[in-house]
Parts: sequence; structure tokens; C-alpha cells
Amino acid sequence: MGEITDMKDILVHLNYADSLERRLCVTQRIATAFGAHVTGLYVQPMIAHEIYGSYVHPEIFDEFEKKQNEGARQGLLQCEQMLNSNKLAGCAIKTAGDSVRELNYRASAHDLVVVAQYNADKHFKNMAHVPTHVSFGCGRPVIIVPECNEQADIGKSVLVAWNGTRESTRALHDAMPLLERADYVNLVTFDIGGKNGEIIDIKPHLQRYGVTFDAFHSSVRHEQEVCSRLVDFARRYESDLLVMGAYGHSRLREYVLGGVSKSVFSESEIPVLVSH
Repeated sequence: MGEITDMKDILVHLNYADSLERRLCVTQRIATAFGAHVTGLYVQPMIAHEIYGSYVHPEIFDEFEKKQNEGARQGLLQCEQMLNSNKLAGCAIKTAGDSVRELNYRASAHDLVVVAQYNADKHFKNMAHVPTHVSFGCGRPVIIVPECNEQADIGKSVLVAWNGTRESTRALHDAMPLLERADYVNLVTFDIGGKNGEIIDIKPHLQRYGVTFDAFHSSVRHEQEVCSRLVDFARRYESDLLVMGAYGHSRLREYVLGGVSKSVFSESEIPVLVSH
């Protein structure tokens, strides 16, 4: 068996209360398994009074600040309660600014970043940038947690999307601490429209780490099918975590044309660990 690696510092985004309980549950499970330190971060957005002040009534600013202060209070409290009840080392802090910038800045001192899945029915549009831009820009693995996630476990049954690219390689190795501890791993490769070239065989490498897994291949007509196929596989194998590379194309192309990453980020029913 290969040497088991560790996750010693986890950063979790505390904004967006609707899915915070799920994010804290995922964070707690991983932190407990690895004895990790947890930093909960609430980023209070700022409104530029000098820009909008002449167009917006002062009461609107006051109401916005009141809601943000209450959101911060609740988020920090929930995180502190999670840490205390599970006897985990950590802290809950608040800062002001842009969530993407703050998470990317602080990620370098952490092994893993946990954020919420974007929900178009509940979140402001700028929330869509958090999972996508943090995954692209922070340089660390990111776990995106959906609100609908009701799995008690994380990392017991893992589905890995593998295609041998730089991004896929990063994701696989960033997830290795979890793969080594998983009860089972399913590794899937895709042939997209019969155009895929040869993909390096990763199986011997996983075996040397003592990872128990099944590998299988799936053919799809185009990229848009990959997301739905991954969702189906996750249901079939009762997976509690999906591992994949993010943004194999340029970010501009992904943004304009969609792409597997963007679809999975918003449609997955289980947490997704992504690396770029």
C-alpha cells in the first residue's frame, strides 16, 4: 500500500445559509477523518455607496447591511457549534469583500476548499462565479456541495471521471487521501463521439496505493451527455463523492459553450471534488 497522505487544513465558505448545513457536514466528516483544522469564512459583500448612493434609498443600504450581518452571525455560529460539538480544531472568521477573491487568496494555506453549489432559484447571479472561479483560480482541490446532498458519508463510495488530462490528473492525485480510505472506487472513462485518443492506464498506479476499484468505459455522442451519464453512474453505484478535473478547455470556451465542468457543477446530486 502507498503512503497515506493527509489533509490538515480545510477552508469552508459560510455564505448562503440554505446549504450551509450540508457543507459543514461534509467538512466535519473529512476533518474528523484526517484530524484537520477547519477555517470557516464568511465574506460580507460590500455595496459601493459612492456609486449607488444617488440611486438607492439609504434604507435599502441599511436593510442590506442588516441582513448581511444576521447572515454572518448565523454562519459563524453554526460553524463554531459544529467545531465544538465534534471537538475539532478550527475557527470561524468574517471578512468583507468579494467571495471569489477572498477564497482564492486564503486557499494557498489550506489543503481543501469547500463551497456551495449554485442554485439559480435561490442565489444571486454572482454566486454562480464562486464554484467556477474558485475551482479555476485557487490552486487547491475544491469540493462543491449541493443543497440536496443528504448522504451521511463522504468518500466511502467514490466515482472518478478519468481522461488522462492535466486537470484530471490533478483531481485524481488531490483526491488520493480520500481514495485510499474509500470502501470502493469506480473509475470511468468516456469516449466522446469516437474521437478520444489513447488514455494512459492509471489502474496500476491506483493498485500500488492499495485503492480498491472497478474501471469501466462509456461511449457518448457528445460532451453534453457526459454530465447526465455521470449523474446516472453516481446513482447506480450509490456514490457519495464525484472526482473530476475542471475546465479542460479554456475558461472562455467553457463559459460561452457550456461544457462538462459547468454542467456537473450545477447538476450533480452529490459533492464534487474538482481540481484545475
